[in-house]
Amino acid sequence: MPRSSLQPTSTSRSHRMFKTSHVYQRVRNNWSQSPPRASSSETGSSRSSPFVSRSSSPLPRSSSPPRSILSHRDSPDEEDILSDPEPNTTVDNVSNDYLVSKGRILGQIRLMWDDLHPILEEGMLIDASKFVRRRRWASEYRDLISVIPLAPDLVLASGEGGLQHIAAELDFGRGKAHATDVSTIKANIHQWYEFQPAIDAVGGRHLLGFHHAAIGHMLCPADLDWDDPSIRKALQDGKKEILPSDFPHVFWKDEIIYGDFFEGFMQGELVVKAFLHIFIGPSAANDTTTSRSTRQGNAAIHGITTVTIYAIAYAATILRFVLSGQSTMSRGARTKGKWPYKDFYNELVQTMQGMDTDDLEDLMGWWQDTIFGGYDDENDDEDNRSSMAARMRAQAKEKWARKAAEEAATTATAAAQLTA
Repeated sequence: MPRSSLQPTSTSRSHRMFKTSHVYQRVRNNWSQSPPRASSSETGSSRSSPFVSRSSSPLPRSSSPPRSILSHRDSPDEEDILSDPEPNTTVDNVSNDYLVSKGRILGQIRLMWDDLHPILEEGMLIDASKFVRRRRWASEYRDLISVIPLAPDLVLASGEGGLQHIAAELDFGRGKAHATDVSTIKANIHQWYEFQPAIDAVGGRHLLGFHHAAIGHMLCPADLDWDDPSIRKALQDGKKEILPSDFPHVFWKDEIIYGDFFEGFMQGELVVKAFLHIFIGPSAANDTTTSRSTRQGNAAIHGITTVTIYAIAYAATILRFVLSGQSTMSRGARTKGKWPYKDFYNELVQTMQGMDTDDLEDLMGWWQDTIFGGYDDENDDEDNRSSMAARMRAQAKEKWARKAAEEAATTATAAAQLTA
């Protein structure tokens, strides 16, 4: 049964169940006209899925999405960055824990806030690309099933109430990820940076945010001067409104170059630490040495080998909240004492997506090298370090280093000329 705390209100629930029933029947009827052949591992199984409605007729099942479902492999120019960490999980033996686990990683790497129910509901329709909103849901649906390949089969096998239950379990897992990431980063962040005054002993969140000298500078919008007493007071008193589009200083690697805001953007040390903490493990973020462990940590569990814009935005959003004085991370309410983190996350994603092609490639290449570049591939042992692939990877790293040094020298020269 779905978790009672996740059930919608009675009115919205009735409307949603009616709509879900209608969608379910359309998808089921379409699929049953030409049902795909069941896989050999499922043909002889007599075990019932925990999600199948006992009052409904059994549905044919397949390890592959049916024809009426948009496959994540139809997504253009997208690399499959995930592999199913539980290849032996099928519709017949899937558990709630499986869905909760998938919901956790889904929220971290792609869908931090969006309502999962309509994404599943609309994504399974053939005509999901007719309208703008449905096109967005279809895109998100492709990403969802790249994380949860069993989702289409589960929905079709579970009966009319199954979609709502599956969405609720995924959302429950996503919420657990938010809570865990926030609480563990709170407990570890003082090891990433020497805050003055120290924050590991701070008793209340009201002493953080703009009321903390060092954190206030980090959270100060990039186009404002924290050292200006009038600006600092306005931020502390709440008289200066901070919008979701006001990105903080902490997101930049070094001082902001006003002629090129993208220089160092989303390369801040604490953003990287937050990412390592979430996707590799706390020890990777706490490590102060230059050589990290070759253990891939949390990322390896779900087959993650590529850094994405959404994952960077997720880590940055969690970091921004941890540094703030707000007690709860709200989606989008602009009521007093809360801040619209959903809008903030979306602004980050859209800004990175809108970057110049070269700038974006440089940013993602930098992230890829920073997070995964230090880890050995399972095939890169002592015997093949002189292989062409290994030599090319080493050469690529040298090129990145040279390019970074040249750009730094050019920037320094330009700055010197301006001050001359």
